[in-house]
Amino acid sequence: MKPLLSTQNFKSARDTGKAEPRLPVVLVEDQISMRKALRRILDSTQAFDVEEFGSARDAIEYLKSHPVDLVVADIYLPKGNGIDILRYIRTRPIGNDIPVIFVTGEATKDDIVQAVDLGVTDYLIKPFEPGDLLAKMKLVVERFRHPSDRVKRLRDAESHFFIGELDAAIGIFRALLDEEPDSVRVLVSLAQAEARCGRADEALSLIDRAIRLSPIYFPAYAVATDILLAAGRKTEAVEQLTKELSIHGKQPGRRMLLADLYFDLSIPKDGLEQVRLALVDYPRDESVLLKMAELQFKSGDVEKSIYYYIKTRRKNPGCTKALDGIANVCVAVGDPQRAFKMFADAMKASPHQKDVLLSRARLHEKVGSYDPALGDVDTYLISEPENIEALLIRGRLLLRLSQSKEAQATWVEMESIAPTPENFAKIGIVCLKLNRFEMARSAYGKAVDRDPRNAKYHFSLGYALENLGQFGEALESYERVLELHPGDVEAQDARLRVSKKTRKAS
Repeated sequence: MKPLLSTQNFKSARDTGKAEPRLPVVLVEDQISMRKALRRILDSTQAFDVEEFGSARDAIEYLKSHPVDLVVADIYLPKGNGIDILRYIRTRPIGNDIPVIFVTGEATKDDIVQAVDLGVTDYLIKPFEPGDLLAKMKLVVERFRHPSDRVKRLRDAESHFFIGELDAAIGIFRALLDEEPDSVRVLVSLAQAEARCGRADEALSLIDRAIRLSPIYFPAYAVATDILLAAGRKTEAVEQLTKELSIHGKQPGRRMLLADLYFDLSIPKDGLEQVRLALVDYPRDESVLLKMAELQFKSGDVEKSIYYYIKTRRKNPGCTKALDGIANVCVAVGDPQRAFKMFADAMKASPHQKDVLLSRARLHEKVGSYDPALGDVDTYLISEPENIEALLIRGRLLLRLSQSKEAQATWVEMESIAPTPENFAKIGIVCLKLNRFEMARSAYGKAVDRDPRNAKYHFSLGYALENLGQFGEALESYERVLELHPGDVEAQDARLRVSKKTRKAS
Protein backbone atom coordinates (compact mmCIF):
# COMPACT_ATOMS: atom_id res chain seq x y z
CA MET A 1 0.00 0.00 0.00
CA LYS A 2 1.24 3.44 -0.87
CA PRO A 3 2.09 5.68 2.09
CA LEU A 4 -0.48 8.25 3.10
CA LEU A 5 0.17 11.81 2.10
CA SER A 6 1.08 13.98 5.06
CA THR A 7 -0.45 17.25 6.19
CA GLN A 8 2.57 18.99 4.64
CA ASN A 9 1.24 18.02 1.19
CA PHE A 10 -1.77 20.23 1.80
CA LYS A 11 0.15 23.38 2.75
CA SER A 12 0.03 26.35 0.48
CA ALA A 13 3.00 26.78 -1.79
CA ARG A 14 3.15 30.34 -0.53
CA ASP A 15 3.33 29.72 3.20
CA THR A 16 6.54 29.49 5.16
CA GLY A 17 6.11 26.28 7.07
CA LYS A 18 2.83 26.83 8.90
CA ALA A 19 -0.05 24.65 7.77
CA GLU A 20 -3.19 26.42 6.63
CA PRO A 21 -6.33 26.03 8.75
CA ARG A 22 -8.08 22.70 8.36
CA LEU A 23 -10.14 22.52 5.21
CA PRO A 24 -13.90 21.96 5.61
CA VAL A 25 -14.83 18.81 3.68
CA VAL A 26 -18.17 17.06 3.21
CA LEU A 27 -17.99 13.27 2.89
CA VAL A 28 -21.07 11.45 1.56
CA GLU A 29 -21.16 7.65 1.61
CA ASP A 30 -24.06 5.41 2.63
CA GLN A 31 -22.03 2.29 3.39
CA ILE A 32 -20.92 2.74 6.99
CA SER A 33 -17.76 0.61 6.67
CA MET A 34 -16.62 2.54 3.58
CA ARG A 35 -17.50 5.88 5.18
CA LYS A 36 -15.41 5.00 8.23
CA ALA A 37 -12.51 3.95 5.99
CA LEU A 38 -12.66 7.21 4.04
CA ARG A 39 -12.90 9.15 7.29
CA ARG A 40 -9.74 7.43 8.57
CA ILE A 41 -7.90 8.35 5.37
CA LEU A 42 -8.86 12.01 5.68
CA ASP A 43 -8.28 12.21 9.44
CA SER A 44 -4.81 10.68 9.05
CA THR A 45 -3.61 13.87 7.33
CA GLN A 46 -4.85 16.19 10.11
CA ALA A 47 -5.64 18.59 7.25
CA PHE A 48 -9.43 18.37 7.13
CA ASP A 49 -12.51 19.11 9.20
CA VAL A 50 -14.86 16.42 7.94
CA GLU A 51 -18.66 16.39 8.08
CA GLU A 52 -20.00 13.01 7.00
CA PHE A 53 -23.43 12.05 5.68
CA GLY A 54 -25.15 8.86 4.62
CA SER A 55 -27.59 10.36 2.11
CA ALA A 56 -27.64 12.96 -0.64
CA ARG A 57 -30.57 14.83 0.92
CA ASP A 58 -28.81 15.33 4.26
CA ALA A 59 -25.63 16.51 2.53
CA ILE A 60 -27.51 19.03 0.38
CA GLU A 61 -29.34 20.36 3.42
CA TYR A 62 -25.98 20.91 5.16
CA LEU A 63 -24.49 22.63 2.10
CA LYS A 64 -27.31 25.18 2.13
CA SER A 65 -25.92 26.83 5.26
CA HIS A 66 -22.22 25.90 5.49
CA PRO A 67 -19.16 27.02 3.53
CA VAL A 68 -17.20 24.02 2.26
CA ASP A 69 -13.95 23.69 0.33
CA LEU A 70 -14.46 20.17 -1.04
CA VAL A 71 -17.12 17.46 -1.43
CA VAL A 72 -16.18 13.78 -1.67
CA ALA A 73 -19.19 11.62 -2.52
CA ASP A 74 -20.31 8.27 -3.86
CA ILE A 75 -22.62 8.45 -6.87
CA TYR A 76 -25.12 5.87 -5.63
CA LEU A 77 -26.77 7.02 -2.41
CA PRO A 78 -30.16 6.84 -0.69
CA LYS A 79 -32.51 9.85 -0.77
CA GLY A 80 -31.03 11.16 -4.00
CA ASN A 81 -27.58 10.46 -5.36
CA GLY A 82 -24.19 12.03 -5.93
CA ILE A 83 -25.37 13.54 -9.21
CA ASP A 84 -28.07 15.40 -7.27
CA ILE A 85 -25.41 16.86 -4.95
CA LEU A 86 -23.26 17.92 -7.90
CA ARG A 87 -26.24 19.41 -9.74
CA TYR A 88 -27.32 21.33 -6.64
CA ILE A 89 -23.84 22.84 -6.22
CA ARG A 90 -23.28 23.74 -9.87
CA THR A 91 -26.71 25.31 -10.41
CA ARG A 92 -27.05 27.32 -7.22
CA PRO A 93 -26.33 31.03 -7.65
CA ILE A 94 -23.77 31.24 -4.84
CA GLY A 95 -20.86 28.99 -3.88
CA ASN A 96 -21.19 26.98 -7.09
CA ASP A 97 -17.51 26.47 -7.86
CA ILE A 98 -16.45 24.24 -4.96
CA PRO A 99 -14.66 21.09 -6.13
CA VAL A 100 -16.50 17.76 -6.11
CA ILE A 101 -14.77 14.36 -6.30
CA PHE A 102 -16.82 11.22 -6.91
CA VAL A 103 -15.56 8.01 -5.30
CA THR A 104 -17.59 5.09 -6.63
CA GLY A 105 -17.35 1.42 -7.42
CA GLU A 106 -20.31 0.93 -9.75
CA ALA A 107 -20.45 3.96 -12.03
CA THR A 108 -21.65 3.32 -15.56
CA LYS A 109 -20.30 5.16 -18.58
CA ASP A 110 -23.51 7.22 -18.68
CA ASP A 111 -23.04 8.21 -15.03
CA ILE A 112 -19.51 9.42 -15.68
CA VAL A 113 -20.56 11.33 -18.81
CA GLN A 114 -23.39 13.02 -16.91
CA ALA A 115 -21.05 13.88 -14.03
CA VAL A 116 -18.51 15.42 -16.41
CA ASP A 117 -21.25 17.39 -18.18
CA LEU A 118 -22.39 18.79 -14.83
CA GLY A 119 -18.86 19.81 -13.90
CA VAL A 120 -17.49 17.13 -11.58
CA THR A 121 -13.92 18.04 -10.66
CA ASP A 122 -12.54 14.49 -10.62
CA TYR A 123 -13.55 10.91 -9.87
CA LEU A 124 -11.97 7.75 -8.49
CA ILE A 125 -13.10 4.18 -9.05
CA LYS A 126 -13.09 1.72 -6.12
CA PRO A 127 -10.99 -0.07 -5.03
CA PHE A 128 -8.18 2.45 -4.73
CA GLU A 129 -5.14 3.21 -2.61
CA PRO A 130 -5.47 5.90 0.09
CA GLY A 131 -2.69 7.90 -1.52
CA ASP A 132 -4.60 8.03 -4.81
CA LEU A 133 -7.53 9.78 -3.16
CA LEU A 134 -5.33 12.19 -1.25
CA ALA A 135 -3.34 13.06 -4.37
CA LYS A 136 -6.52 14.02 -6.21
CA MET A 137 -7.75 15.99 -3.21
CA LYS A 138 -4.46 17.87 -2.95
CA LEU A 139 -4.60 18.84 -6.61
CA VAL A 140 -8.18 20.13 -6.63
CA VAL A 141 -7.83 21.90 -3.28
CA GLU A 142 -4.69 23.71 -4.43
CA ARG A 143 -6.54 24.96 -7.51
CA PHE A 144 -9.56 26.02 -5.50
CA ARG A 145 -7.73 27.72 -2.65
CA HIS A 146 -5.43 29.93 -4.71
CA PRO A 147 -7.51 31.92 -7.22
CA SER A 148 -7.28 35.61 -8.05
CA ASP A 149 -7.66 38.16 -5.25
CA ARG A 150 -11.12 39.16 -6.48
CA VAL A 151 -12.39 35.57 -6.49
CA LYS A 152 -10.92 35.10 -3.03
CA ARG A 153 -12.89 38.08 -1.72
CA LEU A 154 -16.03 36.82 -3.42
CA ARG A 155 -15.64 33.42 -1.77
CA ASP A 156 -15.00 35.13 1.55
CA ALA A 157 -18.28 36.99 1.17
CA GLU A 158 -20.05 33.75 0.24
CA SER A 159 -18.65 32.07 3.36
CA HIS A 160 -20.04 34.90 5.52
CA PHE A 161 -23.38 34.47 3.77
CA PHE A 162 -23.54 30.73 4.44
CA ILE A 163 -22.89 31.10 8.16
CA GLY A 164 -25.37 33.93 8.56
CA GLU A 165 -22.93 36.83 8.91
CA LEU A 166 -24.98 38.87 6.48
CA ASP A 167 -23.65 42.36 7.25
CA ALA A 168 -20.09 41.19 6.57
CA ALA A 169 -21.19 39.47 3.34
CA ILE A 170 -23.10 42.52 2.12
CA GLY A 171 -20.15 44.78 2.88
CA ILE A 172 -17.81 42.71 0.71
CA PHE A 173 -20.37 42.25 -2.08
CA ARG A 174 -20.96 46.01 -2.21
CA ALA A 175 -17.23 46.75 -2.28
CA LEU A 176 -16.82 44.30 -5.17
CA LEU A 177 -19.77 45.90 -6.96
CA ASP A 178 -18.26 49.37 -6.57
CA GLU A 179 -15.14 48.07 -8.34
CA GLU A 180 -17.08 46.24 -11.06
CA PRO A 181 -20.68 47.59 -11.29
CA ASP A 182 -21.61 45.24 -14.13
CA SER A 183 -20.71 41.95 -12.38
CA VAL A 184 -23.90 39.90 -12.59
CA ARG A 185 -22.53 37.25 -10.23
CA VAL A 186 -21.96 39.85 -7.51
CA LEU A 187 -25.35 41.47 -8.16
CA VAL A 188 -27.14 38.14 -7.76
CA SER A 189 -25.12 37.21 -4.68
CA LEU A 190 -25.86 40.59 -3.09
CA ALA A 191 -29.54 40.10 -3.92
CA GLN A 192 -29.58 36.82 -2.03
CA ALA A 193 -28.03 38.46 1.02
CA GLU A 194 -30.48 41.37 0.91
CA ALA A 195 -33.39 38.93 0.62
CA ARG A 196 -32.09 36.95 3.60
CA CYS A 197 -32.21 40.21 5.58
CA GLY A 198 -35.87 40.64 4.67
CA ARG A 199 -35.32 43.33 2.03
CA ALA A 200 -37.11 41.62 -0.85
CA ASP A 201 -37.78 44.77 -2.89
CA GLU A 202 -34.11 45.77 -2.80
CA ALA A 203 -33.15 42.22 -3.77
CA LEU A 204 -35.54 42.13 -6.73
CA SER A 205 -34.21 45.50 -7.89
CA LEU A 206 -30.68 44.07 -7.96
CA ILE A 207 -31.95 41.03 -9.88
CA ASP A 208 -33.65 43.26 -12.47
CA ARG A 209 -30.34 45.07 -12.92
CA ALA A 210 -28.49 41.77 -13.39
CA ILE A 211 -31.04 40.55 -15.97
CA ARG A 212 -30.74 43.80 -17.95
CA LEU A 213 -26.98 43.29 -18.05
CA SER A 214 -27.18 39.60 -18.95
CA PRO A 215 -30.62 38.27 -19.97
CA ILE A 216 -29.26 34.71 -20.28
CA TYR A 217 -27.72 34.48 -16.78
CA PHE A 218 -30.14 31.86 -15.46
CA PRO A 219 -29.12 32.10 -11.75
CA ALA A 220 -30.70 35.58 -11.70
CA TYR A 221 -34.09 34.10 -12.58
CA ALA A 222 -33.55 31.33 -10.04
CA VAL A 223 -32.95 33.82 -7.21
CA ALA A 224 -35.91 35.92 -8.34
CA THR A 225 -38.10 32.81 -8.22
CA ASP A 226 -37.01 31.94 -4.70
CA ILE A 227 -37.52 35.50 -3.43
CA LEU A 228 -41.01 35.67 -4.94
CA LEU A 229 -41.94 32.29 -3.50
CA ALA A 230 -40.81 33.39 -0.04
CA ALA A 231 -43.14 36.38 -0.43
CA GLY A 232 -46.03 34.14 -1.51
CA ARG A 233 -46.10 35.59 -5.04
CA LYS A 234 -46.53 32.28 -6.86
CA THR A 235 -47.82 33.57 -10.20
CA GLU A 236 -44.81 35.89 -10.62
CA ALA A 237 -42.52 33.06 -9.45
CA VAL A 238 -43.88 30.82 -12.22
CA GLU A 239 -42.99 33.49 -14.79
CA GLN A 240 -39.39 33.76 -13.53
CA LEU A 241 -38.93 30.02 -13.19
CA THR A 242 -40.24 29.48 -16.73
CA LYS A 243 -37.62 31.95 -18.02
CA GLU A 244 -34.90 30.18 -16.02
CA LEU A 245 -35.82 26.82 -17.56
CA SER A 246 -36.01 28.28 -21.06
CA ILE A 247 -32.31 29.09 -20.69
CA HIS A 248 -31.18 26.06 -18.71
CA GLY A 249 -33.80 23.35 -19.01
CA LYS A 250 -31.86 20.35 -17.76
CA GLN A 251 -32.69 20.97 -14.13
CA PRO A 252 -35.09 18.25 -12.98
CA GLY A 253 -35.41 19.74 -9.50
CA ARG A 254 -36.51 23.12 -10.86
CA ARG A 255 -38.94 21.49 -13.30
CA MET A 256 -40.49 19.60 -10.39
CA LEU A 257 -40.77 22.85 -8.45
CA LEU A 258 -42.56 24.42 -11.41
CA ALA A 259 -44.84 21.37 -11.61
CA ASP A 260 -45.78 21.80 -7.94
CA LEU A 261 -46.50 25.49 -8.50
CA TYR A 262 -48.82 24.69 -11.40
CA PHE A 263 -50.69 22.25 -9.16
CA ASP A 264 -50.91 24.92 -6.45
CA LEU A 265 -52.39 27.27 -9.05
CA SER A 266 -54.89 24.56 -10.15
CA ILE A 267 -53.23 23.96 -13.53
CA PRO A 268 -52.42 20.22 -13.17
CA LYS A 269 -52.07 19.59 -16.90
CA ASP A 270 -49.14 22.03 -17.14
CA GLY A 271 -47.66 20.53 -13.98
CA LEU A 272 -47.66 17.01 -15.41
CA GLU A 273 -46.12 18.36 -18.62
CA GLN A 274 -43.16 19.76 -16.67
CA VAL A 275 -42.48 16.37 -15.10
CA ARG A 276 -42.81 14.73 -18.50
CA LEU A 277 -40.17 17.10 -19.88
CA ALA A 278 -37.87 16.25 -16.98
CA LEU A 279 -38.32 12.53 -17.75
CA VAL A 280 -37.34 13.14 -21.37
CA ASP A 281 -33.95 14.35 -20.15
CA TYR A 282 -33.66 11.95 -17.20
CA PRO A 283 -35.85 8.87 -17.84
CA ARG A 284 -34.37 6.88 -14.95
CA ASP A 285 -34.16 9.69 -12.41
CA GLU A 286 -35.64 8.43 -9.16
CA SER A 287 -36.86 11.78 -7.88
CA VAL A 288 -38.57 12.68 -11.17
CA LEU A 289 -40.32 9.31 -11.44
CA LEU A 290 -41.48 9.66 -7.85
CA LYS A 291 -42.78 13.16 -8.57
CA MET A 292 -44.75 11.87 -11.56
CA ALA A 293 -46.31 9.17 -9.36
CA GLU A 294 -47.14 11.75 -6.67
CA LEU A 295 -48.72 14.21 -9.10
CA GLN A 296 -50.68 11.53 -10.94
CA PHE A 297 -52.29 10.71 -7.61
CA LYS A 298 -52.95 14.39 -6.94
CA SER A 299 -54.63 14.65 -10.32
CA GLY A 300 -56.91 11.75 -9.37
CA ASP A 301 -55.38 8.90 -11.37
CA VAL A 302 -54.67 6.17 -8.79
CA GLU A 303 -53.67 3.49 -11.28
CA LYS A 304 -51.15 5.71 -13.10
CA SER A 305 -49.74 6.73 -9.73
CA ILE A 306 -49.14 3.12 -8.72
CA TYR A 307 -47.79 2.40 -12.21
CA TYR A 308 -45.12 5.11 -11.82
CA TYR A 309 -44.20 3.94 -8.34
CA ILE A 310 -43.69 0.43 -9.71
CA LYS A 311 -41.70 1.87 -12.63
CA THR A 312 -39.51 3.83 -10.21
CA ARG A 313 -38.75 0.66 -8.25
CA ARG A 314 -38.00 -1.27 -11.41
CA LYS A 315 -35.55 1.33 -12.71
CA ASN A 316 -34.11 2.01 -9.23
CA PRO A 317 -34.27 -1.31 -7.33
CA GLY A 318 -33.09 0.25 -4.07
CA CYS A 319 -35.80 2.93 -4.02
CA THR A 320 -37.74 2.34 -0.82
CA LYS A 321 -39.69 5.57 -1.40
CA ALA A 322 -41.50 3.84 -4.28
CA LEU A 323 -42.71 1.14 -1.91
CA ASP A 324 -43.79 3.75 0.63
CA GLY A 325 -45.59 5.62 -2.14
CA ILE A 326 -47.60 2.54 -3.06
CA ALA A 327 -48.51 2.08 0.60
CA ASN A 328 -49.56 5.72 0.98
CA VAL A 329 -51.77 5.60 -2.11
CA CYS A 330 -53.45 2.38 -1.01
CA VAL A 331 -54.07 3.73 2.50
CA ALA A 332 -55.43 7.00 1.08
CA VAL A 333 -58.02 5.17 -1.03
CA GLY A 334 -58.94 2.85 1.82
CA ASP A 335 -57.31 -0.31 0.46
CA PRO A 336 -54.14 -1.03 2.52
CA GLN A 337 -54.55 -4.75 1.84
CA ARG A 338 -53.62 -4.13 -1.79
CA ALA A 339 -50.24 -2.79 -0.66
CA PHE A 340 -49.76 -5.67 1.79
CA LYS A 341 -50.39 -8.11 -1.06
CA MET A 342 -47.97 -6.32 -3.37
CA PHE A 343 -45.28 -6.40 -0.67
CA ALA A 344 -45.88 -10.10 -0.05
CA ASP A 345 -45.63 -10.82 -3.79
CA ALA A 346 -42.42 -8.80 -4.01
CA MET A 347 -40.83 -10.73 -1.12
CA LYS A 348 -41.91 -14.03 -2.64
CA ALA A 349 -40.43 -13.12 -6.02
CA SER A 350 -37.15 -11.77 -4.59
CA PRO A 351 -36.56 -12.62 -0.91
CA HIS A 352 -33.35 -10.54 -0.90
CA GLN A 353 -35.40 -7.30 -1.02
CA LYS A 354 -35.02 -6.65 2.69
CA ASP A 355 -36.13 -3.03 2.41
CA VAL A 356 -39.64 -4.30 1.68
CA LEU A 357 -39.72 -5.24 5.37
CA LEU A 358 -39.20 -1.62 6.38
CA SER A 359 -41.91 -0.37 4.04
CA ARG A 360 -44.27 -3.03 5.31
CA ALA A 361 -43.40 -2.00 8.87
CA ARG A 362 -44.31 1.61 8.06
CA LEU A 363 -47.54 0.42 6.49
CA HIS A 364 -48.39 -1.63 9.60
CA GLU A 365 -47.68 1.50 11.65
CA LYS A 366 -50.00 3.60 9.48
CA VAL A 367 -52.90 1.22 10.13
CA GLY A 368 -52.09 0.99 13.85
CA SER A 369 -50.59 -2.52 13.89
CA TYR A 370 -47.51 -1.69 15.95
CA ASP A 371 -46.51 -5.19 17.05
CA PRO A 372 -46.33 -6.63 13.50
CA ALA A 373 -44.46 -3.48 12.45
CA LEU A 374 -41.90 -4.03 15.21
CA GLY A 375 -41.56 -7.66 14.13
CA ASP A 376 -40.69 -6.64 10.56
CA VAL A 377 -38.12 -4.09 11.77
CA ASP A 378 -36.49 -6.57 14.15
CA THR A 379 -36.28 -9.14 11.34
CA TYR A 380 -34.60 -6.54 9.13
CA LEU A 381 -32.11 -5.61 11.86
CA ILE A 382 -30.91 -9.20 12.15
CA SER A 383 -29.12 -8.83 8.82
CA GLU A 384 -28.58 -5.03 8.94
CA PRO A 385 -27.94 -4.25 12.64
CA GLU A 386 -26.42 -0.81 11.99
CA ASN A 387 -29.08 0.53 9.63
CA ILE A 388 -29.94 4.01 10.89
CA GLU A 389 -33.40 4.18 9.31
CA ALA A 390 -34.41 0.83 10.82
CA LEU A 391 -33.18 1.87 14.26
CA LEU A 392 -35.08 5.14 13.97
CA ILE A 393 -38.30 3.30 13.08
CA ARG A 394 -37.74 0.81 15.90
CA GLY A 395 -37.38 3.60 18.44
CA ARG A 396 -40.53 5.28 17.16
CA LEU A 397 -42.54 2.05 17.36
CA LEU A 398 -41.33 1.39 20.88
CA LEU A 399 -42.48 4.87 21.88
CA ARG A 400 -45.89 4.16 20.37
CA LEU A 401 -45.99 0.97 22.42
CA SER A 402 -45.14 3.03 25.56
CA GLN A 403 -41.75 1.38 25.93
CA SER A 404 -39.79 4.59 26.46
CA LYS A 405 -36.68 3.03 28.03
CA GLU A 406 -36.34 0.56 25.17
CA ALA A 407 -36.82 3.38 22.66
CA GLN A 408 -34.10 5.44 24.29
CA ALA A 409 -31.76 2.43 24.33
CA THR A 410 -32.36 1.93 20.60
CA TRP A 411 -31.57 5.56 19.88
CA VAL A 412 -28.45 5.46 22.05
CA GLU A 413 -27.31 2.59 19.86
CA MET A 414 -28.15 4.65 16.78
CA GLU A 415 -26.19 7.61 18.12
CA SER A 416 -23.15 5.44 18.85
CA ILE A 417 -23.10 4.26 15.22
CA ALA A 418 -23.49 7.70 13.63
CA PRO A 419 -23.57 10.64 16.09
CA THR A 420 -24.34 13.24 13.44
CA PRO A 421 -26.54 16.31 13.97
CA GLU A 422 -28.84 15.01 11.24
CA ASN A 423 -29.48 11.79 13.15
CA PHE A 424 -30.13 13.64 16.41
CA ALA A 425 -32.60 15.84 14.51
CA LYS A 426 -34.34 12.77 13.08
CA ILE A 427 -34.86 11.50 16.62
CA GLY A 428 -36.04 14.95 17.67
CA ILE A 429 -38.71 15.23 15.00
CA VAL A 430 -40.12 11.81 15.91
CA CYS A 431 -40.34 12.89 19.55
CA LEU A 432 -42.03 16.19 18.63
CA LYS A 433 -44.63 14.39 16.54
CA LEU A 434 -45.39 12.06 19.48
CA ASN A 435 -45.41 14.96 21.99
CA ARG A 436 -42.37 13.62 23.85
CA PHE A 437 -40.99 17.10 24.36
CA GLU A 438 -38.31 16.28 26.94
CA MET A 439 -36.80 13.66 24.65
CA ALA A 440 -37.09 16.12 21.74
CA ARG A 441 -35.30 18.80 23.78
CA SER A 442 -32.44 16.39 24.47
CA ALA A 443 -32.13 15.30 20.82
CA TYR A 444 -32.24 18.80 19.36
CA GLY A 445 -29.88 20.03 22.06
CA LYS A 446 -27.31 17.53 20.78
CA ALA A 447 -28.00 18.55 17.17
CA VAL A 448 -27.47 22.23 18.00
CA ASP A 449 -24.26 21.46 19.90
CA ARG A 450 -22.84 19.79 16.80
CA ASP A 451 -24.25 22.20 14.23
CA PRO A 452 -24.83 25.58 15.92
CA ARG A 453 -25.49 27.40 12.63
CA ASN A 454 -28.49 25.31 11.62
CA ALA A 455 -31.56 27.52 12.10
CA LYS A 456 -34.00 24.61 11.76
CA TYR A 457 -32.44 22.83 14.73
CA HIS A 458 -32.62 25.97 16.87
CA PHE A 459 -36.27 26.49 15.93
CA SER A 460 -37.23 22.91 16.80
CA LEU A 461 -35.32 23.13 20.07
CA GLY A 462 -37.22 26.32 20.85
CA TYR A 463 -40.51 24.61 20.10
CA ALA A 464 -39.69 21.72 22.45
CA LEU A 465 -38.64 24.13 25.20
CA GLU A 466 -41.79 26.20 24.69
CA ASN A 467 -43.98 23.12 25.15
CA LEU A 468 -42.04 22.28 28.32
CA GLY A 469 -42.86 25.73 29.70
CA GLN A 470 -39.20 26.82 29.58
CA PHE A 471 -40.02 30.12 27.92
CA GLY A 472 -36.76 31.94 28.60
CA GLU A 473 -34.66 29.26 26.93
CA ALA A 474 -37.21 28.94 24.11
CA LEU A 475 -36.94 32.67 23.47
CA GLU A 476 -33.14 32.35 23.25
CA SER A 477 -33.53 29.62 20.62
CA TYR A 478 -35.92 31.68 18.51
CA GLU A 479 -33.61 34.70 18.83
CA ARG A 480 -30.76 32.56 17.52
CA VAL A 481 -32.86 31.61 14.49
CA LEU A 482 -33.38 35.29 13.75
CA GLU A 483 -29.67 35.98 14.09
CA LEU A 484 -29.07 33.37 11.41
CA HIS A 485 -32.10 34.33 9.27
CA PRO A 486 -33.36 37.83 10.17
CA GLY A 487 -36.34 37.63 7.83
CA ASP A 488 -37.73 34.32 9.13
CA VAL A 489 -41.44 35.07 9.64
CA GLU A 490 -42.16 31.85 11.54
CA ALA A 491 -39.38 32.61 14.03
CA GLN A 492 -40.63 36.19 14.42
CA ASP A 493 -44.12 34.90 15.23
CA ALA A 494 -42.69 32.37 17.69
CA ARG A 495 -40.62 35.04 19.43
CA LEU A 496 -43.69 37.24 19.82
CA ARG A 497 -45.77 34.32 21.10
CA VAL A 498 -43.19 33.26 23.69
CA SER A 499 -42.60 36.85 24.78
CA LYS A 500 -46.31 37.14 25.60
CA LYS A 501 -46.19 33.85 27.51
CA THR A 502 -43.16 35.04 29.44
CA ARG A 503 -44.86 38.28 30.46
CA LYS A 504 -48.00 36.39 31.43
CA ALA A 505 -46.04 33.90 33.53
CA SER A 506 -44.23 36.69 35.39
